[in-house]
Amino acid sequence: MTPFVLESGNQFRPNTFPQYNSPFYATQLNQVKQLGAENSTARSADQTEIAQFWGYDRNDSFRPPGQWNQIAQEVALEKGNSLEDNAKLFAVLNTGLADAGIAAWDAKYVYEQLRPITAIREADADNNPNTIADPNWEPLLDTPSFPDYISGHSVFGGAASAILAGFFGDNTSFEIPSQELPGVSRSYGSFSQAANENADSRLFGGVHINAANVDGVSVGENIGNFVFDNFG
Repeated sequence: MTPFVLESGNQFRPNTFPQYNSPFYATQLNQVKQLGAENSTARSADQTEIAQFWGYDRNDSFRPPGQWNQIAQEVALEKGNSLEDNAKLFAVLNTGLADAGIAAWDAKYVYEQLRPITAIREADADNNPNTIADPNWEPLLDTPSFPDYISGHSVFGGAASAILAGFFGDNTSFEIPSQELPGVSRSYGSFSQAANENADSRLFGGVHINAANVDGVSVGENIGNFVFDNFG
């Protein structure tokens, strides 16, 4: 698919991904196995709330791009944006989110990394002596039906936070509710803080190894900065 502003979907694609038989991958998988399990005793109540707050995987939710539009709307209202300001803000933001989706899914289907639920249940077949299979392991959140690396949530968050920082400055405070947890709001001191918490949520939810989240934010920030600088 041809992006709107990026030169190609693979412009910021990571050069490699965690190898199943590496010590690094074992550490990553064991981390999500512990923190992301449905009934984890290692995950705090706040971490569970973070996972659910940023979920937005359900078909009746407005998905991660919608959540970042909600953030932009809250800040734009607080700042008293004009109609002209908002026209540019939401045009750049949503173009960046579209390109972020193209880039994330490009990487997903180049690397085709197993999701934690599959990798943990079938760890006896990964040629890694530091992982142990648990055929009954379940994550906190439902696992989406596409590959692990890189995290789409994290790419969306990285891109959106970079674009919003371009308009308002990163150190902008805001509070937002969640469609996933009615009545619950969370507060942030910067867009990057929100993007990083959004990425962490995928580890706590058991749906991504953390490298997919960390690398996803980095890719997203590159996309957001490129779109902000080159839009129009």
